[in-house]
Formats: sequence, structure tokens, C-alpha cells
Amino acid sequence: CNGGGFENYDGCRLVFGNIDNVHGVRDAWKKMGQAVSGLSNDEVGSWFKDVANSGWYDIMGAIFQCANMVIHEIDVLKCNVLIHCSDGWDRTAQVSSVAMLCMDPHYRTLRGLLLLIQKEFCSFGHRFRTRLANGEKPTSEYSPIFLQWLECVHQMTQQFPTAFEFTSSLLLHLGREVLTNRWGTFLGDCEQERSKVRPETLSFWSTLLAGPSAEFLNSRYVATTETLRPSPSQVNLKVWEEYWFRFRIHPRDELTERIVGP
Repeated sequence: CNGGGFENYDGCRLVFGNIDNVHGVRDAWKKMGQAVSGLSNDEVGSWFKDVANSGWYDIMGAIFQCANMVIHEIDVLKCNVLIHCSDGWDRTAQVSSVAMLCMDPHYRTLRGLLLLIQKEFCSFGHRFRTRLANGEKPTSEYSPIFLQWLECVHQMTQQFPTAFEFTSSLLLHLGREVLTNRWGTFLGDCEQERSKVRPETLSFWSTLLAGPSAEFLNSRYVATTETLRPSPSQVNLKVWEEYWFRFRIHPRDELTERIVGP
């Protein structure tokens, strides 16, 4: 490959996934946050409009649509697929890991999920430091790509509630810990940088696997080899309230408190 951009080869079919770049993801994430902070029980508001206008779930739908194309090529047409975004460490990892979750049941286990993140994000050079501005002032390259992928996985656990060994509580835990700078697992911008700090830092994977909390395990889990095909339709994507309302009371709960009283 010649670097950023795209290439075409004889005998190959070039398909664009139409997934927004890192700047689009950052803008959508900010707009979703503004939609949440603007909610009030005392005003008519524009919640549904604001969520739609954020574009956050448009992007997630595009990720699922692209992953489904990959699944169809491999599972039905028995073809090889090369997934490649402009740089190879953002949208590429999002799509490839969603497709692997759908096609390989091992990655739907707790241990398998951690292996998938290590393989597709950490080892393939996802820029955790730059994308999440860990310990630094955010730059124009800031973009919560990994957090968006976690919500993609959450959406899959909602569409297929018995297919995953882990729960959304684990995904929330991952979303918190990736921002703490506590773990060498998520430090730096590439595998080379992470390998340098690894001997002096803690592994998030080892700590988690030493004794996973019961809240991280799905009591309804039923192992299956079936290939999953997540719906990209927004009608089947629900706001991840545990994530988006983690720093404020949901107006629904606030209203309940008003009714019940002290």
C-alpha cells in the first residue's frame, strides 16, 4: 500500500463504506453530548431531533452496514476481503472487529472480546493517546473512535441479548478505564510505543481476567456458532443511556423522584 487514501487492483471490486472520518465522529459525539445536556422535564425540547441531527447513530449504522457487506462476501460468497480506511487504524478496526464479533463466537466471550481489542486496536496501532487526548490537551485529531466502537458492541448486545457472554457493564468499564492512563494497554499511539512502557505498567487484560466482576457476565448467555447480522437501521439502534447519562440524572428518573417525593 502507498499510505493514506485508497487503491484499486485488477480483479478486485472496490466498495466504499461511506463511514464518516475522525472529524465527523468527533463532531457527532459533541452534538450527542449537547443533546443530553439540553434535556429538561420543564420544556418541550427537541430530544429526538437533536439525537438525529447529531449524526452519531448515522455513523454507527454505516459501520454495521459495512460490516454486513464484509460478512456477506466472506460467509456467503466465500470471497476474500481487504478492509482499509485512509490510515488503517480507525474505521478499519471498527468494521473488522464488528465483522469478527458477528462471525466468530469466540470473540463474543469475555476473554475473546479482550483478545479482539488487543488484536484489532492495540496491536494494529490505534492512536489511543491522540484520539482520546489521554493526559494531553485535545488536538484537531481528537476523536472517540474506540468509544463509538464500544457503543456498536453495546447495540449488538441489545439486538442479540443471549449471544454475548459479557454485558454492557463491561463495555462501560472499558470506556472508563481507557481514559484513566492507569494501564499500559492503552498508552501511546502505536504498538511500538506501548511495548516500551509495557514492562513498567499494568496490563488491563491481566487485571480484569484475574477476577471478572459478576456484573460483567451475562446470565442469559447461550453459546452459538450462528453468524450474526446486526441491523443498521436506526429504528433498531437505541440510545445507550448508561453511557450518555452517566454524569447526570436522566429526566425520566428525575420525574419519578418528583412524583415519589422524599
